[in-house]
Amino acid sequence: MTFDASRSSAKGGVVQFSWQFNAALNAQTVEQTTPTITYTFPTAGAYSTGVTVFRPDGLSAGTGGIVVTGQNGFQPAFTVSQNRGGDNRTVQFSALTTVSRLPVINYLWEFGDGTTGSGPSPTHTYDHPGAYTVTAVLFSGVGSAFPGEGAGPVYAQKINVGNGHGT
Repeated sequence: MTFDASRSSAKGGVVQFSWQFNAALNAQTVEQTTPTITYTFPTAGAYSTGVTVFRPDGLSAGTGGIVVTGQNGFQPAFTVSQNRGGDNRTVQFSALTTVSRLPVINYLWEFGDGTTGSGPSPTHTYDHPGAYTVTAVLFSGVGSAFPGEGAGPVYAQKINVGNGHGT
């Protein structure tokens, strides 16, 4: 897969890119001054990846997400479904079960209304209709959404609840 961070910007310019491809335990970072890189994953699947850009003064900013081999861009870590009509404030979430070639062993959810959950497929009922940002952390023991060891990919998605249309 080819990754392109050429649209990254930072005050004073970008002098270095630090890439993390979490295809294996203790994956090494790749540091370079050019914004594009090609990486071959060992097998097809979903992988946690990240890139950090560095300014001339050493300050940095990072981003990352889950990529799926053969698909462009970051991919959702979970899907959402809710009933159409009736009690459409109840939402079913379904997360990836494998990230970076390992089973996800811990799921942490923030449903955007001050409550939390766990597990690969939680169901949550919202008290009020509205827009909520749902965040999930999927920990498989390899990599993170940001370069570094041990964290899990973090994914956030805005959902509309109780609008009578479902999602």
